[in-house]
Amino acid sequence: MKKLNIILCAALVALSALSCNKDEKPAAPMTPDQIKEKLADVTVAALNEVNPDYWKAWYQTAEGLAGVIQNAESAQGLDALKADLAALFTHQSGNKIATIIKLSQVTGDLLIENGTLKYTKSTNPLNLSMTYNGKSYKAWMEASGESGEPFQLTEEITMYGTTTVSIYVPGTVAVHVTENSVLYMDVVVNPSVDDVNGNGKLDEDDIIEGSAYVQIPAYKVTIDNLEAKQMSVAGVIELTHNSTSVLTLDGKVEYDIDVAALIDNVVKASTKGNIPITVDDVTINKLSLMGGQAYVVADVDIQDIQGLVDKTYSSESQAKAAAKAVDKSFKAELHFDNNSTVQASFTTLVENTGSGYALVPALAFADGSQPMSLEEFFEGGDTKVWEPVLAKITEYSLKLRK
Repeated sequence: MKKLNIILCAALVALSALSCNKDEKPAAPMTPDQIKEKLADVTVAALNEVNPDYWKAWYQTAEGLAGVIQNAESAQGLDALKADLAALFTHQSGNKIATIIKLSQVTGDLLIENGTLKYTKSTNPLNLSMTYNGKSYKAWMEASGESGEPFQLTEEITMYGTTTVSIYVPGTVAVHVTENSVLYMDVVVNPSVDDVNGNGKLDEDDIIEGSAYVQIPAYKVTIDNLEAKQMSVAGVIELTHNSTSVLTLDGKVEYDIDVAALIDNVVKASTKGNIPITVDDVTINKLSLMGGQAYVVADVDIQDIQGLVDKTYSSESQAKAAAKAVDKSFKAELHFDNNSTVQASFTTLVENTGSGYALVPALAFADGSQPMSLEEFFEGGDTKVWEPVLAKITEYSLKLRK
């Protein structure tokens, strides 16, 4: 025991030393030209990690598999599966019909053969097998760790009785797909529901938390620290290529939802051009490229700036007051190499248009250089710095079109 205590103490001391936040050495202020070069280099490095040939080949296969499934004669097989699921999950007592779903109990073998979907009752997790372009594919569902009590999803009350649908929320639900027994795609979700109002229903008062990832052999998109509420969603999204972090977004979006309009859109399967969600505030704790070689921190109150931008002011003083208000509600800072030194930050300039005064989005620089409009930063001066970025984008665009 004494030896174990010594080891634990040594480990704690080592961790304390590592976690000690020593004074960070500030990065030297960069000129606008240096910032352009750094941004261009990091962007090209990120684009180099995303192989369009790989994605195109993967997508074409996925499109082909979807076609096989869509074109298969499936009525008989699906009817048999639906009948088994109804017998397993749906119960009637008098004029009450309750469907209570437990995904871990969904089993059976599906096979597409000679253009027909066949179903065989079994104890295997629900799975689907098929062949395409001479290769064999298999997809199967995984569900485990369900909640102790089901959450009610829907309830319909009519003069004939009550119909409810509920589900046990699984701790893990996933779909795995293989190509010739080798990973083709994994989709894994680890949800949890906080029944805030304790009514046993999955409704707008609840908080959904958890994590998820989509794996496509060499690429992975991960969502961590997800927290979805009625008026906000927050989390960390990361795209990795093998062991390289290409893009990471740690942020939060606050919004307002017109619930009545949303339900109307869903029922009518049409938005009529109107999206019943209004974004209020966007917080970016960190938007990072290539593991922090370049990253942005931002906080934008969209509702506060909507009435200020894209308009012409009659006097310079009015425009300057509006620019000050925009800067208060639109904050964004650019950093490099995981250093906290701000190299550039968003600001708003005032421009005399001849017929009035307009607000111009711009960048202020840590080295004291004159603020520069975003248009001038990306399109003015020596634009050769951006040529590698444009060339890579053009190359990828052409490859994806072929």
